[in-house]
Amino acid sequence: MGKVDWITWNTDSRDIINPDKTVEKILEIYQDYNSYIQSNIYEIIKKETQIGGIDKASINLYGESPAYEKAIKILNQIDEISLIMNNFINNIKSSTEEQKKLEKNDLIKAIEDKIAEEKKILDNTELLKSRISMSNQVVSIEEVEEIIKISHDKINRLQERLEIAKNI
Repeated sequence: MGKVDWITWNTDSRDIINPDKTVEKILEIYQDYNSYIQSNIYEIIKKETQIGGIDKASINLYGESPAYEKAIKILNQIDEISLIMNNFINNIKSSTEEQKKLEKNDLIKAIEDKIAEEKKILDNTELLKSRISMSNQVVSIEEVEEIIKISHDKINRLQERLEIAKNI
């Protein structure tokens, strides 16, 4: 499984892997291949093995028909490729879904950690406000109140990000 070491609290939720889009793209490519193989090759060979050209009776040498046997082998290999591709697509889907869970959990944790950090800043700022006297020349109560307001806004925005991340 892929490593998830690039996610921070600031990661956009749209950057999380999307298994549906990944599988959709693979299916699109596979459908192009499959429609060509099925309609242009598979069906032609199958038809030839059933109604002429390379059926069992054609080019029969000592009771065997090498062309027919080769055609059946090709049809079986095409069927096998289809099975392999379906398993491949299913494996990609399950792998990308697992990767999405990892990325989602890391994003949630990163945002929760950032919220905890901002809450500490808020608590410390509120503690500072309670200790400031009116005669303080270094920082005013208004400035501290503005920092508290900004901290509340940051926490609210982070809470919104957290809800979005949880709903991925």
